[in-house]
Amino acid sequence: MGRTNKHKRSFTTDVKSSSKNEQEEITPSGGSADVQNRAGGKSLLTMPQLVSLIMISIAFSYLMEMKDVLFENQNCNAYLQPSSQKEGIEDGDKSCSLQDLAILRAKFHSGIICELLVGLCIILCWKNDLLMLRLHAFLCMAPLASTILAIQFTKTAIHPAFAGKLGMMVTTLLILVAGSLYNAVSMYPLKPIKGDLSNATFLTLLVGYGWEAYKFIIGGAAGFMKGTNEGEAASSASFVLMPFLAVDQLTLVILCIFGIAFLPSSPQRYLLFFIGSIHMTYHYYLLPQIRNDLVDADYYDNLYFGSAMFALTASIAPSITFFEFSAPGTND
Repeated sequence: MGRTNKHKRSFTTDVKSSSKNEQEEITPSGGSADVQNRAGGKSLLTMPQLVSLIMISIAFSYLMEMKDVLFENQNCNAYLQPSSQKEGIEDGDKSCSLQDLAILRAKFHSGIICELLVGLCIILCWKNDLLMLRLHAFLCMAPLASTILAIQFTKTAIHPAFAGKLGMMVTTLLILVAGSLYNAVSMYPLKPIKGDLSNATFLTLLVGYGWEAYKFIIGGAAGFMKGTNEGEAASSASFVLMPFLAVDQLTLVILCIFGIAFLPSSPQRYLLFFIGSIHMTYHYYLLPQIRNDLVDADYYDNLYFGSAMFALTASIAPSITFFEFSAPGTND
């Protein structure tokens, strides 16, 4: 009798344990638990995935507003302080000069490139929460923190409403990203860094993007577009937009560093192929739209075509490792 009760208790315990295990949420390798739809058994979004989607949506809405200014009303008063707007021009009139429109078009193009490449990196990291969190940490530097610096840099000319709206969006994103990073673990160490063609290409692209950011910050609109000089640019929409062009280039620098430091070999190739395809599209389709306004059009022709060929070649070429560097404590 006692033996029978013992077996019954054991069977009951096993059933309870099994039911409990079936009800437990599945935790991915990234370390954050999925939100489960228990009725349908479908996995919804993790916190890093949700933050990524919010980030992409806000950036897309920002680009759509710029598109409206560029292709519909062509009114740069939305970017400039009232004291900086041209005299004799009423609200609603076309106040963008040809140079302003050219720089606005260049900013719109670079924003699209950044949106696409950040979106691709999010897709590559989608199933790995820790990798996604590393990407978020990098994006905190650019475009988020660097955008705040750009707003501060242009505070003498930028419209308060535009600065306030953009600053609020960036601050919201920083809070969301900080929240997703709060419980993160093992943000470091880095993976082993290999001296192969993929990393060499990322390093080359990094230098190119960094040089463009430096030119936009130091040279300003006068060094980028024809028909502008430093005196005029300081009171025009061009002066406001140039630092944000530099922010886009710094974002691409950050993505290249992320690719070198964190992405495995296959995602690296996907990212390089996508960069090459975007640069080739820009060279043949988008660049001709502003070519006549550029100070050095031939330079940008060679830059985008050469970088596109280099990236596409690296994405399909056989992998040959010349050396490998592992930081102390690096996971292989």
